[in-house]
Amino acid sequence: MTVCLVIISCDKDDDNCVPKPVVTNGSCIDSTLIENNSSCLDILEPVCGCDGVTYGNSCYATIYGGVTSYVQGECCD
Repeated sequence: MTVCLVIISCDKDDDNCVPKPVVTNGSCIDSTLIENNSSCLDILEPVCGCDGVTYGNSCYATIYGGVTSYVQGECCD
């Protein structure tokens, strides 16, 4: 099985970006959420993870990044 991780990196309009969410309890990354044998649909609905990385969608953030918190939209630099 081939697994791809999509992280979006392109010039973005800072007026449309979102700040990364702040994690108030626990860690930003939970390795138990990572499922390398799973797959995500390639639907482009960017989310900004608490790690400051923009992921292609919430599935990629959780399943491949182990992110515990994210918000809709692309992360600001």
